[in-house]
Amino acid sequence: MPRSAKVHSVRELVYFTKDCAVIITRYLSREILFNTAAVSLVLLLILLSARFVKYLADAAAGRLDPGILFSIILYRVPGFLELILPLSLFISLLLVFGRLYLDNEIRVMFAAGMTRLQLLGKAMVPVSFVAVAVAVTSLYITPEGLARVELMLSEQKNRSELDSLQQGQFQRLRGGRGVIYTEAYDSDEKQMRGVYIFQRDYGGQSHEVVLVADQGAQQQAENGRFIVLSEGNRYRFFQAEQVFERIDYERYGQRIHTREEESQQRKLEQDALPTRYLMNSAELEHKAALQWRISVALLVPIIALLAIALSKTEPRQGRYAKLFPAILIYLFYLVLLNVARQQVSGGGLPPEIGLWPVHGIFLLLAIVLFNFGNIQRMLRREKR
Repeated sequence: MPRSAKVHSVRELVYFTKDCAVIITRYLSREILFNTAAVSLVLLLILLSARFVKYLADAAAGRLDPGILFSIILYRVPGFLELILPLSLFISLLLVFGRLYLDNEIRVMFAAGMTRLQLLGKAMVPVSFVAVAVAVTSLYITPEGLARVELMLSEQKNRSELDSLQQGQFQRLRGGRGVIYTEAYDSDEKQMRGVYIFQRDYGGQSHEVVLVADQGAQQQAENGRFIVLSEGNRYRFFQAEQVFERIDYERYGQRIHTREEESQQRKLEQDALPTRYLMNSAELEHKAALQWRISVALLVPIIALLAIALSKTEPRQGRYAKLFPAILIYLFYLVLLNVARQQVSGGGLPPEIGLWPVHGIFLLLAIVLFNFGNIQRMLRREKR
């Protein structure tokens, strides 16, 4: 009877230990993921606001259609998240484990028999989730979103100078060549009334031209699009000769410039290329871009180990004591990765070496910091 009771107690102890491990895993996962989501939301709003202001300025200047602003912002979100999530996870781990140290919760876990490696393994559950999300975003979702953004921007660049014209407002011509103004404009029929156009260096010569017309319209021809003015005058002033010229005309045609005549054939940027295309490419820039996408995901577990190692604080140090130096280390990590990518793209670093030594250096640093206490004790024993 006592023997069966003893066995029963051992089973209860095993079940209790397993339940505690599950509870701790759930607790850490909830705290880490919640803080990561909160920090990511704040950083994402900051980046989206800055980007939206830039696009809004382009729309106000007539370089971008206001109707596609939110579509562009939506497709840019994955590209922002792949950089925001690692940083948010890094800050989240520093805050969560810093609080656990200050509240002596980690010391209770250690007193219950949990080791630092076991605690690290439980923290790696939410870290693995974030790493997979970053990998999928970096390798597949972000390139697709950037490709759509590039397509929309390419279509905007193919718009003529008059597609965004508003009546009663001066609009700058492409390249700062001048301005155009119309009193009335029918965007459906492409008809204008009361047209005023001012241009500098017309025809590549050093002179200024002013075109005034009662009416104007856009017309499509084989060699491009033209604006045809009716019943107007052309005033031209030659600066070098100080000569003024006036011409009256019934009809006057002028070609409408686009930002990029061959934009339909232009290639997408490196970051918008599909990952499978980068895998089969032999170009250095494409190899560097592929390594960067992999590095963004590989960055997550390394900075997680680094954050857990740096989060150990004493009660008098405060919760945010190591936050600033830890973020500096993280930024230095990203800077080195960018430098290595540029070196691979420019041929200064072999692709076989690539960005991997940077990860190796910081992984070694994280391991040393994580085991710093054990290293100190080992050195003291050696001295004794």
